[in-house]
Amino acid sequence: VRISPLREFLDGSVRIGGRPAAVAMRLRDTAGLAASLRRAFGFLGLPYDCSFRPDNGKLYCSELAWECFVAADDSTHLLRSRPMTFRTADGELPAYWSEHFAALGMPVPEGVAGTNPNDMAHDPAVEIVWRYYDE
Repeated sequence: VRISPLREFLDGSVRIGGRPAAVAMRLRDTAGLAASLRRAFGFLGLPYDCSFRPDNGKLYCSELAWECFVAADDSTHLLRSRPMTFRTADGELPAYWSEHFAALGMPVPEGVAGTNPNDMAHDPAVEIVWRYYDE
């Protein structure tokens, strides 16, 4: 986990029509934003979690957001976690994922609770602020 200037992040993004394929989103309820930011700074320096597993001292992108956005009383996460799937719509497991997890020496974490950016983008707790590729 590290801090990157927005321009650096956007310049390194995948492109759509020559523009960064990035969307800025925010929580609809920003009451606990200061606490969420403090929580985020506490994760600086943690390694990237290429195994996508919870509670292992590593974080992947949407897991970081999930960990940061917690209710003011610390009782619940504001974004949803759900069973992960690495399968295509027709139920097939792409070779990429089988090979990826085999290289890590572990099984595919199919069904393990987790997060992904697409689910978060549709979470009712967030709203789109800006689509950079529509500039």
